[in-house]
Amino acid sequence: MSIHNKTKQIRLQARIPAATAAPGFLDKSGTFAPPGFNRWLVPPAALAIHLCIGMAYGFSVFWLPLSKAIGITQSITCSRSG
Repeated sequence: MSIHNKTKQIRLQARIPAATAAPGFLDKSGTFAPPGFNRWLVPPAALAIHLCIGMAYGFSVFWLPLSKAIGITQSITCSRSG
């Protein structure tokens, strides 16, 4: 028996019967969009999320060099109003 056939046999023996298995997170039945779903909304939404993440990362990376470039040497404290 070749290694490929042995591996295939082990995989087949390890399968859980379909009647007892609950649908998983990546199950094919859960990956289809409902009728009428506009798939063109996904790329702009993904772009917006990535821009937000990128802005937060960029701000954290360039904060120190920018503050040094414009001459900020110490933190500014806010006075309490009220």
